[in-house]
Amino acid sequence: MSDQKQSVSSSKGEQKQKPSSITLGNGMDEKNKKALKVLQTKGEKEFIKHVFTGDSGERLSYAEMRMRYG
Repeated sequence: MSDQKQSVSSSKGEQKQKPSSITLGNGMDEKNKKALKVLQTKGEKEFIKHVFTGDSGERLSYAEMRMRYG
C-alpha cells in the first residue's frame, strides 16, 4: 500500500495531509493485473472462471491456479 500523502487546504487556509487514493494493481505481474481487471469489470463468477482457465483454454487445478496467481 502507498503511504503517499496529498496536501489539502482547509476552509481556514491551513494545509492538511490526507492519504492519496490507493491504486490497485501496483506491483502485480501482468497475469494478476488481468485477473483483477476481470474481477472489477465482470464480477466474481467470471473472475473464478478466468483464474481457473489456462492460456490455451485448459482447466487449471487449484494448485496450478495458485502457482500462477499466488
